[in-house]
Amino acid sequence: MKNRNGIGRGESYDVRESRMRKSASGFGLQDEFRTKYQLNENEIEELKNSLHYVETKLGNEINVREDLMQKAEMDKIELIKCQRKLKEQEEVNKNQTKQITRLSEQLDDFTNSQGNIVKQLKEKFDDYNREMREKEEKLFQ
Repeated sequence: MKNRNGIGRGESYDVRESRMRKSASGFGLQDEFRTKYQLNENEIEELKNSLHYVETKLGNEINVREDLMQKAEMDKIELIKCQRKLKEQEEVNKNQTKQITRLSEQLDDFTNSQGNIVKQLKEKFDDYNREMREKEEKLFQ
């Protein structure tokens, strides 16, 4: 508890003296407080600038992320289109392979039938040549 003079009971002489010096040098304290206040103001301004920088960077990063997400979505759609086209082309290729196989079989059948016709014609030609030789031999005999 303090008495009328502002000195607390049981305070030592050093504490009282220190308190009196501080009150006597009030103007020095004001300068010290002003300096501390200015330092704090400067620090606050630096923090505001840092915060603004971080907010700007974050905004840019969010924009970049959104752009990448849109591009990824567009790429996904393009991938799905390409997969559909690939399946369609595979189906076309499968059908063409079947058609080529059928045409190849038809061509083989045609070639075989032509081979048989050629064989028959050769036999007829040989028979005709034989008959001609026989007739020539009869005529020359």
